[in-house]
Amino acid sequence: MTSCQERIAHLTEVLANLQESRTAHIKLFPPVHTLPVEISLKVFEFAVKKPYPFSSIQDGPWRLGHVCRLWRQITSAPSSLWSFPSCRLSSTGICSIPMLRTVFERSSPVSFDVELSGEFFDIIKSHSLRWYDITISGTMKSFPQLRAVGDLPLLVTVSLKVHSAVGIESYSFAQTLDMFRHAPRLRSLKLEGLFPLSDSLQSSFPWHQLTHLETERTSTFLDDCQLLAHCPNLHAYSTFSVREPGPSESLLHSNLKSLNLVHIGLLCYLRCMSLTELRLVPHWLGDEEDADVAGYISALRSFVAQSPVLACVRMSLLCGTTSISSFVSPFSSASINTFKLQVEGAPGTLYI
Repeated sequence: MTSCQERIAHLTEVLANLQESRTAHIKLFPPVHTLPVEISLKVFEFAVKKPYPFSSIQDGPWRLGHVCRLWRQITSAPSSLWSFPSCRLSSTGICSIPMLRTVFERSSPVSFDVELSGEFFDIIKSHSLRWYDITISGTMKSFPQLRAVGDLPLLVTVSLKVHSAVGIESYSFAQTLDMFRHAPRLRSLKLEGLFPLSDSLQSSFPWHQLTHLETERTSTFLDDCQLLAHCPNLHAYSTFSVREPGPSESLLHSNLKSLNLVHIGLLCYLRCMSLTELRLVPHWLGDEEDADVAGYISALRSFVAQSPVLACVRMSLLCGTTSISSFVSPFSSASINTFKLQVEGAPGTLYI
């Protein structure tokens, strides 16, 4: 019995020594290594600026993984830490296929800017379930590649750039837009280049979901009104339309809050009861005859009078006149509410 007690006492002493030794060794490691993995990941997410360049080992999660083995183990696992890589790819640029494949396997969701060519687009297409914010560029001839893309449950923002109209006769742009019909979270669309608008409206694209729409192309006021009619829930619209014809009847849009124009003529055909901000840049009068200018000024006065919640109008002194009074006159006699008038190139802000 005594022998057993002596052995227990000896083992207790050995255990105490081992615990003391372990404590001493733990103190040799940085305190950050004692953090739970979940806490470390949260800290890492604050440290990674997003979107990060996917192919740079000096940025994003790649950089954190070079600190030590523990951090490499943490960052190598799929997690939200890898979300929103910036993938700017082109057929002429240098692209690390293995790095791209690794980023897409670890991240959800993803943002990217890609040219429709090369092996890397095949990789991106295979991860369409993770698309969030995308910019796709190419010729009209290259866009049919998108037809094989499936559901897009995370997609929120789309920007399509058409570089060339070559192949426009043999391909319907509506087929490209059809690929987004299964994108329930899609809210923003930007169309840039030589896309055929009439063909676009015949697609199954979910126009009714959009809250933000931007078209960077020269079109007619009729095109604008047709687009707005297809987007009843739109909050912000930006257009490059600069010419007639317009629709036979004015369009009433109930939800539009922000309107960005390069020509005042579109206001002849619009009524926006919820509009709070109007921006006219950079050549809102253009090169029209004096009679046309007078008509547009009258349209602007009428539009302002019929916009009860308009709070801010932004213009530019580059808009075809250098007289500040030319900017103020359409509003002073027409406004039924007080709003802010900002004239770029002029000092201060006017309240009308």
